[in-house]
Amino acid sequence: MFNLICKASPSLRSSFRTSPTHKLFFLQDHPLSSSGRILKSVANTSNEHSFTVCYLINSCGFPPEKALAASKYMNFETPNKPDSVLAFFRNHGFTETQISNLVRGSPPVLLCNPEKTLLPKFQFFTSEGVSSTDLTKILTRAPSILKRSLENQIIPSFHWFKNLLQSRKRTISAMKRNAEFLCHDFQTNLVPKINILRDLGVPESNIVVLLIYHAKALWTSTERFKDIVHEVKEMGFNPRRMKFIRAIHTRKSMSKSTWEKKVELYKKWGWSMDEIVVAFGKNPWCMSASKDKITGVMDYLINDVGLETSVVAQSPIIISYSLEKRIVPRCSVYQVLVSKGLVRKDFRLTTMFNYPENKFVRHIENSYEKEAPELLKLYQEILDLCNSAMSFAELGRELFQALVRRRRFRRRLHQGLCRRRVLGQEFENHVEIICLGSTGTILKSVANSANDQSFTVSYLINSCGFPLEKALSASKYMNFETPNKPDSVLAFFRNHGFSETQISNLVKGFPPILLCDPEKTILPKFQFFTSEGVSSTDLAKILTRAPNILKRNLKNQISPSFNLFKNLLQSHEKTIAALNYDGGLLCCGFQTSLLPKIEILRDMGVPESNILDLLMFRPRAFLTSIERFKNIVEEVKKMRFNPQRRKFVTAIHNPWCMAVSEDKTTGVMDYLINNMGLETSELAKRTNILSHSLEQRIVPRCSVYGLLLSKGVDLKGFHLTTMLVVFEKRFVGHIEKSYQKEAPELLKLYQEMLDLSK
Repeated sequence: MFNLICKASPSLRSSFRTSPTHKLFFLQDHPLSSSGRILKSVANTSNEHSFTVCYLINSCGFPPEKALAASKYMNFETPNKPDSVLAFFRNHGFTETQISNLVRGSPPVLLCNPEKTLLPKFQFFTSEGVSSTDLTKILTRAPSILKRSLENQIIPSFHWFKNLLQSRKRTISAMKRNAEFLCHDFQTNLVPKINILRDLGVPESNIVVLLIYHAKALWTSTERFKDIVHEVKEMGFNPRRMKFIRAIHTRKSMSKSTWEKKVELYKKWGWSMDEIVVAFGKNPWCMSASKDKITGVMDYLINDVGLETSVVAQSPIIISYSLEKRIVPRCSVYQVLVSKGLVRKDFRLTTMFNYPENKFVRHIENSYEKEAPELLKLYQEILDLCNSAMSFAELGRELFQALVRRRRFRRRLHQGLCRRRVLGQEFENHVEIICLGSTGTILKSVANSANDQSFTVSYLINSCGFPLEKALSASKYMNFETPNKPDSVLAFFRNHGFSETQISNLVKGFPPILLCDPEKTILPKFQFFTSEGVSSTDLAKILTRAPNILKRNLKNQISPSFNLFKNLLQSHEKTIAALNYDGGLLCCGFQTSLLPKIEILRDMGVPESNILDLLMFRPRAFLTSIERFKNIVEEVKKMRFNPQRRKFVTAIHNPWCMAVSEDKTTGVMDYLINNMGLETSELAKRTNILSHSLEQRIVPRCSVYGLLLSKGVDLKGFHLTTMLVVFEKRFVGHIEKSYQKEAPELLKLYQEMLDLSK
């Protein structure tokens, strides 16, 4: 927010250098950002300090919080020195993003002399064979290297690693993975840990692998490293095997409490402590998987596929496989093979998981091509569905994991498979046992249904956009064997201006409409509405929102109700407007439901115009039982609402201050009471303020009010609450007329605040 304000408002930007800090009064607790305190801090800093903050934000991409923090231990009055540093990095091939990340990692680099401090280090790395591309990556990931002395730290550390790894290429490779080791004192931090490994008999080649690929395992105290190494050895790992190194890395990657939580999680799935140790010994990565990943894989394999927990424990590498891209598709193939009796007794499902993709496909081609001609096609379809579902990952890995965890992913697979294979009248028995998740019973019920019913389900999904569950539900009370009749209904709606979305929503609301004769049943109703002045656009909206109208008899329900409403509202236009709000009124019994409620209001003395207002704009207030409606009316009257006033009918429906969400109420109340100092009693007198936009009205106008106060301007009785409730045109006119001379920048500031809020 601070960055936006600096860029969007030249007047504000200049105020950091030339204006007193009270000009930022209105920004001190700005609710549009969580950094109100930051703005206040910036406003209270000295001019040159503010220049440092602005430079870090505008030239280096710092967030305001980090810019403020950095300005506490570094400061510059002119851009000359930092500009020269940034230019140096650009000239050496750094991108703007890399420069920003580097400077954010080590802000004091902006104060150095690039020719004296940075250039010698660059020249050293170049002389050692580090390319400019690699150097930019290394320094961006580990900018603290530039803090270290070239002679006393960087050169000795580099040469020590080069001697240990016996190759420049390996040393550079290790630096690209983790260059932080150049910042450590290798004699006190690294050598003792390497000696611990050597004392246990770990081969030198494995130590090299640890340094190159798992260097972070060494970034801990010598004491903790020693404890981890001995703990891993006690688990039965052989120090001479590479798994020993992997186990150290895995164990170091998590705290003791995290490790214990993973152990408890596996125990919940039926593993004993011995099985956990054996599994970790076979594949240390099984403990690196997240709790969500472990739960997802175990839940699917044990509850859906039916594997024994001990089987998974014997092949823990399965935990590291992708549930979506490997486990689910291959389990589906396995289930088909089982259903056809093609699986040999000595065949193990876990073996199928462990095959590389090419070997798995060849195994299917060579072993089952004749018996299961559609097997590979099915497998590819499931993979395609998995890959299409993976588009969720583009929105963030956490979101996708949540989808998998909640089994939505599996439902997606189910629906896709049903549409492609089951509902296309390909009812092979093997579909029944494709075990993809919690909706297996749906697949089974579809597979066992008759062809004509399945056609109904397929049609509802493919032509009307029904979800699978809703299509199955609808097929229980309606059925058609050919598409002729439903196609004619859909064509009728299209010809009368309905969009595909409107048609889908209408049919979902009233599926039996597909079975009617459109010319005999629907057309007369359309003709009636057209004769009453309802446009095709309005009619599409009305019927989409209230498809139940089409259930009703034209002569006995629709026509009488419409005419009664028209007589009551005394206008075609008002009647159509009311139907646009809620066409469900035509489905109610006018004599038995609506008239008694209208009489209740009349008995209370509610004016006819207000009753009409309730019918036109808040018709849902009538869609309840007579008894409850009567209780609501009496309750509103007890609250001292005057039945003669329009607010009475508003309160019956939903008074605006009570209709506002809890978050909106909290936000407005918090800002006005805690930030602006408004008394709660004043706000209670003007509750309509709660319905105004916090960002587009309350904050901008409060900013103007705050600036007026800071300048000591006479507000001439124009109270803050009045300022918040007047119309926009009147508010601007009042500012122009009353305060133009005293606050020349006021309207400009107000417009800037509005632009920022948008």
